[in-house]
Amino acid sequence: MEEALISMIDANLFLQMGIVIIAASIFGYLAKKLKQPLIVGYIIAGILLRPLFVNVFRIGLDEISILAEIGIAFMLFIVGMELNFKKLNSVKNVAVFGGVISTFLVFLLAFFVALLLGFDIDVAIYLGVIFSFSSTMILLKILSDNNELDTIHSRIIVGILLIQDVIAIIVTPLLSELGDVALIGIGLNLLKVGLFLGIVFLVSLLIKSPIFKEIASNQELLVISSVAVSFFFSLIALNMGNILVWIGNILGITALQEASSGLSIAVGAFMGGVVLANLPYAHEIIGKINPLKDFFGCIFFVSLGLELSFMELGNMIKPMIVMLLFTLLIKPLVNLLVIGSFGYGKKISFQVANPMVQVSEFGLILAMQGLSLGIINRDAYSVVIGSTIIGAIITPYVYNNSNWIYKKISGAFSFLDKRLSKDLESLQNLPENMAPQVLLCGCNRTGYPLLKKAKELGKSVLVVDYNPNVIERLVKEDVVAIYGDATDSEILDRIDFSKLELFVSTSPDLEDNLFLLKEVRKRNKRTLVFLTASNVDEALLLYEKGSDYVIVPHFLGGSHASLLIERFNDDSDGLAEHKQQHIQELLERKSLGKHHPMNK
Repeated sequence: MEEALISMIDANLFLQMGIVIIAASIFGYLAKKLKQPLIVGYIIAGILLRPLFVNVFRIGLDEISILAEIGIAFMLFIVGMELNFKKLNSVKNVAVFGGVISTFLVFLLAFFVALLLGFDIDVAIYLGVIFSFSSTMILLKILSDNNELDTIHSRIIVGILLIQDVIAIIVTPLLSELGDVALIGIGLNLLKVGLFLGIVFLVSLLIKSPIFKEIASNQELLVISSVAVSFFFSLIALNMGNILVWIGNILGITALQEASSGLSIAVGAFMGGVVLANLPYAHEIIGKINPLKDFFGCIFFVSLGLELSFMELGNMIKPMIVMLLFTLLIKPLVNLLVIGSFGYGKKISFQVANPMVQVSEFGLILAMQGLSLGIINRDAYSVVIGSTIIGAIITPYVYNNSNWIYKKISGAFSFLDKRLSKDLESLQNLPENMAPQVLLCGCNRTGYPLLKKAKELGKSVLVVDYNPNVIERLVKEDVVAIYGDATDSEILDRIDFSKLELFVSTSPDLEDNLFLLKEVRKRNKRTLVFLTASNVDEALLLYEKGSDYVIVPHFLGGSHASLLIERFNDDSDGLAEHKQQHIQELLERKSLGKHHPMNK
């Protein structure tokens, strides 16, 4: 009976995935109860499942790798879907050139570190490339979960990740020729990539045709067709070698007949997502396939844990720790300095560099490729897997504590603010004798309606924002605005608070808001202070500390807050009464567990 059960599970991919999902659900729930990121729960589930899969069910490493590759391919398809090139246009220079420079520098440093650890040159090249990329999937998930995809630093991050993904697509087939450095092999792999991108371009034109517009009129068919595009490009990528052989047979070019291997299915899936990303109905597709994103994201992270063997890692603890420290310290430092050299201040440069402390999904693809080709051994593979898992676990904590880290190290990078580009430097000039009645820190989707309402009421307004694109737009609209970080005491010291009636912070960061509340009260006790919170608990704490009103974007948007400004413009008693009503509403929501509007 036991042997029959083991045989059935070993032969049935559906049952294997079922076990993975059940374990992920259990450990994901435990992670949520312990207020830890779900990613951590999924990875721990995989680590604990490995002995069961290998020793009890006797499922081989090949089957585990298949689960990992399926998860990676689907996740990269969805990652490609979420890339919007139009939004990246404003940061194209730093994304393209900064991305290439930082990736190359990290590669060189990682390559030399690997050599110092005793790896041979081929393995060191692989490790250098693998550790030079950051995870598009993990970072997009974190940025999306924190509603920060539209910020300037997020756009730079996404732009750099896109450049890294393009580089990965090009170098993946090239690295397969490390054992044979013949130019013919390198040329054939470049030809594969070029031909594949050409096919992608031609198919993208077909997708924009009336046929796909007709498909888009049916939501169910749209989803099926979108997933079919992903499978189509994956199949094309996987068979690029056979396609070149076929072309060689037709044209009589014998050299092409040596191109038997194809590209990774993950490359095809990613390009399928990119093709669909800029269609007019991309939002509908993303909305429909989001459940797939969560499902395959779960499989991906569990499969990461399944890949980790503590026995294999035992002899490689020292190299793994060294490469992990490289990823956590040297890699973000290089990114910070490169972004800063493009004229961005220390704040934005830090926000871009800080979360890039993990290994990319393409890095895992490269590691699997190198292992299958015999270029890297299980020891080097274990270093990659161990570093990837720990990096994925650490990333949410690094991101959530970014303000604390920034305050600790920002003084060491003050020289980056002195290297601001001339355009940004001009945006720091504050008009003489400016004593604003309204000070708005952050003019995002929450802040813009507040700005419009303050102007309609005839108030003099000053906007402080560290997004240079926002400041440039406001200056064109004749709004007094300066580039800078509102939590920087130097910025606050330059502002005259004597006539300030209203201070608004649209940042949901709790520590920043507590600091700003203290600073404003110190400068003008009569100023009304509106702050922003990301959840009910933080809103109640800000009220407790003395905020006059707290905007909770999930419940109260900027448009509604602007109406409050108009309604209680000269009625502080009325605002105080409304504040008490809001506190009671938040307490009721907390008692019912309704921290988010979806919890109805």
